[in-house]
Amino acid sequence: MGEFWHRTDGGIRLWCRTEGPEVAPSTVVLTHGYAQASGCWHAQLDFLVAQGLRVLVWDLRGHGRSQRPDDAASCTIDRIADDLAELVKAHCPGPVVLVGHSMGGMALMALAERHPDLVRERVAGVGFVATSATGEGLGFLGVRRAAHLVQTLALPVFGAFARHQETMLRLRRIGLPLEAPVMWASCCGLGTSWEDLRLTGQMGADAGFATMTAFLPALSSHRRTRALAAYRGLPSLVLSGSWDLIVPPEASDAIAEELPSCRRVVVPRAGHNVMMAGPEQVGEELRRLATSANRA
Repeated sequence: MGEFWHRTDGGIRLWCRTEGPEVAPSTVVLTHGYAQASGCWHAQLDFLVAQGLRVLVWDLRGHGRSQRPDDAASCTIDRIADDLAELVKAHCPGPVVLVGHSMGGMALMALAERHPDLVRERVAGVGFVATSATGEGLGFLGVRRAAHLVQTLALPVFGAFARHQETMLRLRRIGLPLEAPVMWASCCGLGTSWEDLRLTGQMGADAGFATMTAFLPALSSHRRTRALAAYRGLPSLVLSGSWDLIVPPEASDAIAEELPSCRRVVVPRAGHNVMMAGPEQVGEELRRLATSANRA
């Protein structure tokens, strides 16, 4: 138990942490999103462990404390799904309850496509948090052209920033007083603590523009609505924040339509990092999901 490193088949070192009892009905695996890290789940990790559940959190390749691949071509949602499959097989005895936020939720869909036997044999429940099956994001707000423009511009801009990463980090330190309101408006929403606002900015800085640039095309090309069929019939949760402008609630509504028996939850006045804006409510919903999965 505790922190450990997992070396993938491709040689990338992934930082992981397991907490809770050694023997449990299932392991709750929390997968974070784009330009974030496992720390985004800190409130839920503490709460679920206090409830007697076994939990695994990890930093995606190129994020947090995990290794940054030399080959940008390996920074894809498919590869995250493969990494997750390795972690489940190596470190999660028995059933698992998979929960993914944003790009992490997209990876759960890719997992169903790429590792259907694992999903069928090992997954006891699934949670999709502030994510999309189509990668359209702003398109759900009726501004598809604006969304396409943002994605088109972001790639060269992030690429330019990546070439001057150290300079950008120095500018970030100078602009720290402005960071909190930007993080609040873009990611978090009401209910987010000052510490979590700062953590959100730090996680993005730790990921860096090279990682953000490498993963961006995979986000734009994500189309996996059909993959959700693999999770039908399982205890499932589809959760989002009502103020999420990055992946609006409509995207989660579309996922819920593919999972008719899911529990659909919208956290009022929460932004994209809904686990930070509504830590207690999200923790309770994940506990409820895990309890349902363990009883099924």
